Amino acid sequence: MAAIQENISRSAMILITGIVGLVFVYSRMRFMEVPFDRDEGSYLYMGYSFIKGYIPYVDFYEMKPPGIFLVYGLFHILFGSSTFLLHFGLLLLQLYTAWLVYKIVASMFQRQQPGMLAACVYVIFNLSPNFMGFGIMSEHFLFCLCFFPCIFLVKPMGQKVITNMFVAGLFFGMAAMIRQHAIFFVLPVLMLIIHRSRSEKGSWFKNILYFASGSMAVIIALVGYVAVRGGFEEMVYWIFTHPSEKYITKVSWADGQPHLMGYINNIFFERHFPMVILFGVGLVFIIKNIFKNNLRWENSIALLFFVGAFLTVFPGFRFYGHYWLMVFPFLAIIAGLWLDSLTSDLFRYSSIAVVAILFLIQITKNNDLYFKIKADQIYQRMYEANPNYSLQKITKYLKRKIKEKDEIFVFGSEPQAYYELKKISAQPHVFISYLHLPSDRALAGQRQTMTYMTNQKPEFIIHLQNPISIGMKENSHQDLYQWIFSFEDQYYEKIALAEMNGRNKPVYYYGNEANREPTTDNYIFLYQRRQTR
Repeated sequence: MAAIQENISRSAMILITGIVGLVFVYSRMRFMEVPFDRDEGSYLYMGYSFIKGYIPYVDFYEMKPPGIFLVYGLFHILFGSSTFLLHFGLLLLQLYTAWLVYKIVASMFQRQQPGMLAACVYVIFNLSPNFMGFGIMSEHFLFCLCFFPCIFLVKPMGQKVITNMFVAGLFFGMAAMIRQHAIFFVLPVLMLIIHRSRSEKGSWFKNILYFASGSMAVIIALVGYVAVRGGFEEMVYWIFTHPSEKYITKVSWADGQPHLMGYINNIFFERHFPMVILFGVGLVFIIKNIFKNNLRWENSIALLFFVGAFLTVFPGFRFYGHYWLMVFPFLAIIAGLWLDSLTSDLFRYSSIAVVAILFLIQITKNNDLYFKIKADQIYQRMYEANPNYSLQKITKYLKRKIKEKDEIFVFGSEPQAYYELKKISAQPHVFISYLHLPSDRALAGQRQTMTYMTNQKPEFIIHLQNPISIGMKENSHQDLYQWIFSFEDQYYEKIALAEMNGRNKPVYYYGNEANREPTTDNYIFLYQRRQTR
């Protein structure tokens, strides 16, 4: 009888997991053709440049370590033939993340049900487009590479302890080479190594050394590659100096706090309150287990992973929606562990019933967001004055005109234009907003850009007259900004115009119709160099 009940319970859980997964896939498929934003566009562009042999931090630059270029370059190789395929690849990655949550929780607690429950809750959390989970954000890759090593650390190792520890270290080292935020997961990973070593009566010190050796192997290889290519000094500046001077201190806690509270109140509590309540109860449950010495190590490790993920949201005090993507898997794990406890505390099917009820509440409350409102309406509402949609249409128009030998220049901070056209910028400054930071280095970059434009006169210019794209500050150097308009008027003709009006509905003009003065201060001009006679 017990075996029959266990089979029924497992079958019901698999059914619920399957339904949740299908709903997630259906909802996410609506976003397959949405434009890239500047974050995912920049990573894809730089990954593409990396695999083409261009030098990191010299021919292109970002504030992230060099591993991010390799990861996005590989992602481009696998899925980069179209926007649809890239987003489809992301969907596969998210489904794999759900499986990863299931596998690690099931292995750590030696039962399948808490793993399936955690995976279910993760997918439900991830349904909401408000957190930009439809975008190819670095958080997706960072979580997988931080958490994937746990696959090797939760299973019995036997004679493969050195191999498993070293391979786990390789993946964690790669995570550290994607984003500096991997440092927040060092403590729970080390605790997991110590716990596994103690349970198998091995040397935790040696195992940590094996793990660290794998991590250092990746770090040394990537840093060494950049150094050999001549980009070491620039790498140090962009990874360490620039963030500490211009990023971390740019937004104060007082300025960032309203944004944080806005996300917590408007999205978590208004849109996801059933899941937040579930997490809150789960958090109390885990802390209680720690103090009661009930699977103390396992619960402590789960709690530390959540704390680490929560801390990744805070550097810079910006609290953007996609920052929370790192938190979801660990929210789900904590909620899943509490749900699993209901099976023994109440009755066998209670945890399944709770998930089903919460899922129905979540779907009913957010029916418009998940299914009814068109993806482009959701996207434009989220990105507001950002020019991503208009730029995508201008870029598609340019694709029909551009030739393989033609160079382009984007006056804005949207590297996705280069990526979608499969063009590598002949100068490294693809974020014009960086050049408007008040610094001597930025001024030198402006002059370098003006010299390039004067000498090369690229065939096409995409000029994004948008405050976010330009990033002008009160104390910015304006040499490039004041120069670019006269340069365009002297050597170029307008061939396309996209105007973003107050209703966020772009109006497009092509050919001779584009030769007009914009009626708004938020527009995109596409220029082509005049033919010399």
